[in-house]
Amino acid sequence: MTPMQKLVSTIAIGLFAAISANAQDKKPTADITGKWTLVVMADQNPITSALEIKLDGKKVTGSVDNADRGTAPITGEYLDGKLTFSLTMQGQGGSISVSFAGALKPDGTLAGTMNHGQPPDLNWTAERVKDKGGLDISGKWAMTLDMSVGTATPSLVLNVNGGKVTGTYTGRYGEYPIAGTLSGKTLEFSFTMNADDTPMKMTFHGEVAADGQSIKGTASMAEMGEASWSATRAKLVF
Repeated sequence: MTPMQKLVSTIAIGLFAAISANAQDKKPTADITGKWTLVVMADQNPITSALEIKLDGKKVTGSVDNADRGTAPITGEYLDGKLTFSLTMQGQGGSISVSFAGALKPDGTLAGTMNHGQPPDLNWTAERVKDKGGLDISGKWAMTLDMSVGTATPSLVLNVNGGKVTGTYTGRYGEYPIAGTLSGKTLEFSFTMNADDTPMKMTFHGEVAADGQSIKGTASMAEMGEASWSATRAKLVF
């Protein structure tokens, strides 16, 4: 081996050793994919939403869902334990851009600050949702109800606790509390509506999509007969 070949070989071995050492020292980034409970502190008043995070490399997608304000998609980045994402809400004056910056903490929670276009920035935290073994359809939904007399667009708020479903149905004749069950992907709920001083029991049956973002089914509407209905998560508004 010539002196030049020895020099090249020595440099190559040293470079390989340095790369191997760096690879061993670098710890893998923890996976934050999944569902989280997001809490934003606004004037000491907590605003709680459901946060779903999906990862593709360092790219972040998902959604933020609030029972009062609806659902908005998120986009962002997660790298070396640091998370940034943004979303757009509809306000009274138009669209509002909201950005989040934070990091994964040693205790497994997320925490950071939220910028909503005006000072001050707000603090936020997020904790993983414990696996309940089923779909979480809690939140606000926009419905389409197809009846023999026409089409209606009521709104639906669902709260799921185990397999028990509560919430509200809001339509032409007002707001009514609902009660029902969620078993796997099968949703059933009912309520009694007062239509022109006539009580009418409304019963809904539906199947939740695998991604938990839409529902389709049928309804029995007393004197109004049978109907079909669908629902999608409502867009986030502020």
